[in-house]
Amino acid sequence: MFYHCFSSILFRDLETVDKRMYSFSDDNLISIQSSCLRLSKTFANFNIQRKNFLASDETEMDTFHKKDDIDITVGEKSYNLARSFRTSTINELTVIDFEEMFDIIWLMLGDNLIKSFEVNVCGILFELDRNGIPSTFRQENIDPLINKWWYDNVSTEIIPNL
Repeated sequence: MFYHCFSSILFRDLETVDKRMYSFSDDNLISIQSSCLRLSKTFANFNIQRKNFLASDETEMDTFHKKDDIDITVGEKSYNLARSFRTSTINELTVIDFEEMFDIIWLMLGDNLIKSFEVNVCGILFELDRNGIPSTFRQENIDPLINKWWYDNVSTEIIPNL
């Protein structure tokens, strides 16, 4: 879930673009992206590439895992795992190693996110009655509860404390 939320940094600033540009955008994702952008801007290379991206006409930042940027020879053919199988060439001005950024952030935040999610989402979603049976679970409560958790805990406590 955090991977999905953090990947919102690959798009233009959702709060400033025309709502028709990204059909998946909503107020919750705008809030999520804003907090993830604050976090990702601690990476100097991201800031440079983000500036180039915002000056371009692209709708999504280019990304690949730089550990995969190696040539492998099979028979007489050479392949690059990060580049050879793409439908379009990498825009070197806007490319980021999203996987490495995510791994670093997850190492720093993962434990806090999991504990907070367990208490503030799972604890409420699966609240036990006096017989030890989950009695409050309702599927329609999942999204609002997760959005509330992100807004109340992740973006206001966990990310700023990092």
